Amino acid sequence: MSSAARYDASGDQRDMENTRLYIGVDVGTSNSGYTFAIGRHSDRYVCYGGKTDGSKVPTILLLNNDQEKSFHSFGKTAWDNYQGLEESEKKHYYLFVRFKMALHRDKVMNCSFSLYSIRL
Repeated sequence: MSSAARYDASGDQRDMENTRLYIGVDVGTSNSGYTFAIGRHSDRYVCYGGKTDGSKVPTILLLNNDQEKSFHSFGKTAWDNYQGLEESEKKHYYLFVRFKMALHRDKVMNCSFSLYSIRL
């Protein structure tokens, strides 16, 4: 088995070198949606979404307060994770809520662009 061979959820071996992951994100003002598809070049791509009823998730982003400001969670999960923290722990995270319109503030976004997190 090559280092690129993996097993999918059904236990079938898959050649990951020829597998592609496609992700689509619709960032909305209040809610956001997403979809993804996984397959090989010759596969038909099946899209998977957030919920089968077509609903979206809240536009909430939680980042870790580490050097990279790494991703922690998104949507209701981010909100629930942040709300579950002790007040003294909240300083270790950045919480962004309904931030879409701030992304349109400047005509050109570059490395000096800033968003401010909220502390609840």
